[in-house]
This record gives sequence, structure tokens and C-alpha cells, in this order.
Amino acid sequence: MKRLISLFGFIAVAAIGTFLLLPVVLSTDTIRESIAAQLESWTGRKVTIAGQAQLSVFPTVSMRLSGVSVGGPSGSDSADVLVAMDELDASVRLMPLLSGRVEVDRFALVRPRINLVVGRDGQPNWRLAARPAAAGSAAPAAAPANAPGGAAPQGQGGAPTPSRQSDTASKTSTFAVTAVQIGKFDVRDGQVSYRNAQTGAKIEASSISASMAWPSLTSALSSNGTLVWRGEVVTFALRFDDPVALATAGASNSEVMVSSSRGTLNMKGIVSTAVDFAVDGSVETRIPSVRALARWFDVDLPAGGGLNELSLKSKFLAGGTKFSFPDALLNLDGNAAEGAIVVKMVSPRPLIQATLATSTLNLTPYLPAPGAAGAASGAAVPGRTAGASQPPQSGAAQSGAAAVNGSGSAGPEAGIDLSGLRVLDADLRLSAAKTIAGSFEFGSGAVTAALMNGVLTAQLADIKGFGGSINATVGVDGRGRVPLLTVNAVAKGVNLQFLLAQAAGYGGLSGTGNIAANLNSRGATRQAEIANLDGTVQVAAADGAIRGINLVEAIRSLRAGQITGWLAGNGAQTAYKTMSADYRVEKGIARTNNLTIDGPGLNLTGAGHADLTTASLDLRMRARIFDGTKVTPAGDPVALFDLPIIIRGPWEKPSILPGGFGLDMASPEVEKVIRDVGEKLQDGDLGKIGDAIRKGNINDVLNALTGNK
Repeated sequence: MKRLISLFGFIAVAAIGTFLLLPVVLSTDTIRESIAAQLESWTGRKVTIAGQAQLSVFPTVSMRLSGVSVGGPSGSDSADVLVAMDELDASVRLMPLLSGRVEVDRFALVRPRINLVVGRDGQPNWRLAARPAAAGSAAPAAAPANAPGGAAPQGQGGAPTPSRQSDTASKTSTFAVTAVQIGKFDVRDGQVSYRNAQTGAKIEASSISASMAWPSLTSALSSNGTLVWRGEVVTFALRFDDPVALATAGASNSEVMVSSSRGTLNMKGIVSTAVDFAVDGSVETRIPSVRALARWFDVDLPAGGGLNELSLKSKFLAGGTKFSFPDALLNLDGNAAEGAIVVKMVSPRPLIQATLATSTLNLTPYLPAPGAAGAASGAAVPGRTAGASQPPQSGAAQSGAAAVNGSGSAGPEAGIDLSGLRVLDADLRLSAAKTIAGSFEFGSGAVTAALMNGVLTAQLADIKGFGGSINATVGVDGRGRVPLLTVNAVAKGVNLQFLLAQAAGYGGLSGTGNIAANLNSRGATRQAEIANLDGTVQVAAADGAIRGINLVEAIRSLRAGQITGWLAGNGAQTAYKTMSADYRVEKGIARTNNLTIDGPGLNLTGAGHADLTTASLDLRMRARIFDGTKVTPAGDPVALFDLPIIIRGPWEKPSILPGGFGLDMASPEVEKVIRDVGEKLQDGDLGKIGDAIRKGNINDVLNALTGNK
């Protein structure tokens, strides 16, 4: 027992003595120069240790080096120093140190400043010239100098060069330092800056706190930590199977994970730096709000709805400024699509090219909020038929006045924001089996859109909707202060009531129609856009009705002496078999000279205009009523009445007036004559009629003349 106690005592005394003698025996200059030499052998760059080296033996053996920097490529100036740090702390393994080797278990980089620069020649300052010999290529039979317990021949793989070796040997003959072992790295309060002299791009990250494990030059490197970028805390995790290859224009299997409140990104694949930065792998990302992400990158998207949650999963190919997603599974705002996407980060704007297909495309999130286009019309659109399988929601049919004088934040006088057209360029092809827009549902169709330099051109091919099909080319030129809109569209077999309610805010005309429109306009607001509308429109319709007017009954009432029957009544309508007109649109006013309406017992022909800026009508028509029982010898029906009429007023509820003897009964001149006559008659026996005439109210005049109340 005494011998055992003596043995333990001897060991304790020896250990204590060793620790006490280490600062005396070891040369801090030797260790400092050995670490500098090893760093130079790894990087091929000049390593400078400007400060002092401090050796500590308790609680562990460690070396603190001050003012450490790693230079840039040969020939670069001091501004291109690759890494500069306030302190480099190295925890040294004791037993290898006692046997003459410096093996560092853990490095701590205190306040490092990593300066990544791409020069005017396109060469990055972090690319190493060649793989260090320590990787084992120079002496494959020998254990790598950085392997545990290994020692490289002098002059290779991390041993001091002969000149440096002689310097260190002259300082101490007891310990000859032959290798420095790679271990773990900690980064405390670091900074990274990236600057590209070719493109002018700059990126900076700060407050970096990270841990990195890299057992040897031939082993994988893994790291995880946090940093602050653009004011946001970002968490990251990295793994590179062959980091030395990446630093020497090679390739490595890699994994990258990045997350913040803005979203997550996971990438796996082969990363190469052989010619340019390249990736061949897979990627998966989730973004809670595209709008928030855009604001984070100082990109101003136009105001509106949608552009929120985004997810993407795809094979991923990257090279230079091109990023490809050849088999993308994309989901934006609940719209799931698949296809191919290419993003090119080019100047002056990024370019997105995509070919996507989806079963259901829901455009509702991107439409103006309810009420933005105006109040609901009193004439509600009836239930949906072909092309719209569900009943329209309340307010689907907008009144003309409301459409022009709308309410809400997106009113007609609100400026049209087309800044989003200048954020990027795009070439998109999208096909959908079904498209939903608010209360309307469209069938299959394809859309091709090209956005270049603020000019958008969209082609709609055979879109099934409104009970028919639509082909159109829509152009929006957002380059100037006042945007230019062009529309060239052909609609066949469409439900006119649904279509006109959405396109013009008028729900008073039903039927199945064919429409051809070629329109253009300039305007900084929706109101100005309507007021400046020019072009042509051709309409041919069948089997419908004009809501709010019963022309047949109104004209028939004239035969019975009920002149007030001319007025439009609630629930009244005029059925027709065919209707056609050609319109010339100038400054928001659509004029026609060949309006023709044929229906059961009715024929109307005439001319006039529809004012889109005031949502009003002014038509002068020739009305002929047939009873169907009388025909000419040639078999043509004989008209019971053949009278001129005037249709004037808001297009949802216009007034119907007689236009007999070539007089416009609603004109200011005729009204003045009526008032003058009324004043003369007021003192006579026809005082009641004269009083009505004096008031200038045509309805009261007609009621007084016919004895109606």
C-alpha cells in the first residue's frame, strides 16, 4: 500500500512539475511561428501575427495570438486581406505537445473579419492555387500530417519549411515542432463582407456566432451557427465533404440549411468551383410571405392581395448567374403547379422563365377587395349558367355608375401602380384546367406572358369562360409616367350579362354573344383610363333580353292611350332574338350607327352612343311592333306601329321617351318651349296641365294629359 501511495504521489508531483515547467520549457515564439507556418501551408497565403503570443497551462494548455491576418492572393493590396481577427485562441493537446508535436484541439476566432472579393478579372480572393500536400497526395503511403498521431516529412504537409525549422530548432533543442492538428473552430462576433468589382454587388453579415468541426484536411467540414443579415437573425448549418477541393477549384458533396423568420432553405448536392460557382443537387424552400421577403430585399411590389405563402421543391442546377429548377413543384397562395423554372440574375433586372401547369388556378387573392370597384347594382345578376357553375356572389354585377365612381381605397381616382412591371423581366407559359376569379369560374386555357423592360404582353389562348371561349392579347406599357393599355380580344358564345358586368359594370343585357374588341388607352388612374379609351367593338348577340325596359308593352300601351307605358318598370325586360352593332370608341364614348334588335313582335334600328365615363345611354331608335297576324302579299309581317323613340339616361335604368315628329322630347330646347307654354296656360282653364308643364317634368305632363295619377 505504501508503494502504491508513493507511486501515485510520484505521478502527481511529476504532473504538477510538468505543468509548472511548460511555460519555461516551451517557446511561445516557436509555437506561434509553427501555427503561422501551418496556416500558410493550408492556405498558400501569407499569415501575419502582429501581436504577442500568450501561453496558458490551466485549466488547459492554450495559446492566444493577437492581431492575426491571412493575406489575399499574391499581388493584392492590404485592402484585400482575406481574414483579419483580433485574437486567435488555440487549445493545444498536451501529450502530443510533450512529444514534440503541436496538435490544436480547438481554434477560437475572436472578432474575425472575413473579406471576400471578386476582382475586376473575375477571380475570387478566396480560391487557393492548389490542394495542399498535407492532403496526402505527395506521400500516400505515409499518414497525413494532420491525422491523429501522424507526422509529415519536413517541408511537406504542415511541417515548418527548412529555413523556418532551423530557426525554431535554434531556439530550443528539447522540442522540435513537426505538425499542427486541425480540430474544431469557434467564431465569436464575426463579420463577413462580399464585394464584386465586376458587378458592384455588396453583401455584409455581422454578429456571426458559429461552431465548426474539421478533424483533418481530408475529412468533411461541418458548421452551424447564427448571423445577422439585413437586420434579421439567420440560422445556418453547413456540411462540405471535401472543403479543400472547394477552395482549390474542385467539387464537393454539400448540404446547406438556412432559416429565418422570412423562410427556410435546404439544399443538397454537388458544389463546384472549378470554373465558376456551380451546384447540381436539389432544393426545398418555404416562405411565409413573398411580400415580406421582397421588402427584406428592398424590392417594392405593387400594393394588392396575394403573394404570401410560397413553397418550392425541385432539382436544382446553378452556374454563374443562372439558377434552374427543372422539375419544380410550386405552391403560391394555395395554387399548386409543376413545371420548369429558370432564374437569371442579370442586369438591369432579374429574368424569370417558366413553363407551368396547374389543375386549378385561383386568382381571387390578387383581385381588388370587394367594394373597391363600386357598390352592387340594384339589378342583380341571375344564377350562373354555362361557364360559371356557382351563383355569383353579391355584387358580382356592378352598376355602371358605381363602376365609374367606385368607392374604397382602390377607387377610380387612385393611381395605377405599375412599379411591379419594372422589378423583373419574365417569360411565362401557364396552362390551367380550371381558373377561379372571384365569383367566376373558367375552364381550361393557356396563358403566355412576356414582361420585358416594363412592358407586359399577355396572350390568352382558348380560355373557357362566361359560357364560351376567349382569345385575347393584352398589353401594358409601364415604362412611362402614364401607362398604355392595349386589348385585342375575341369572345365567342359568351354569356353577355356575366361578361359585361365584369368588363364594363353593366349587368342589364343578357344573351349569348360574340364580341370582337380592339381597344387602347392611356391613363394614370382608372378614371382617366376609361376617359381615354379608343378603338372599335363589334357585338353580335342572340336569344337574350334588355333588362329594365319592356319596349313591346310600352309601345302597345300607346295604342290604348297609356303614354306612361314608355317608362321603364321594375322587372321589365325586352326579349330579343338577335342584336348587332358596330361601335367606334373615342375618349370613352362608344358610338354606333347600325344598332339592330330583332325580337318577338319587335324590330329596333337606330344610332347613338354609350358614355363609359358617366355610364349613360343616348340612343335614337326606330321602333316597329308586329302582331304576327298581318302580312304583306310577299309574306312580310305588317307593322302595327312605326315610331321613333329616345332611350336616354343611366344604362341600368334609362328613360324611354317618344321622339315623334323629329323632336327630341328630352332636349333642353323642347323643355324650354314646354315651360313657356305652361306659363301661358296656367291662367286658363287648363291650369292643372299648365302647372305640370311649367314644372318641366315630362312624366307629370304625360300623366296630366292622360288623366293618370
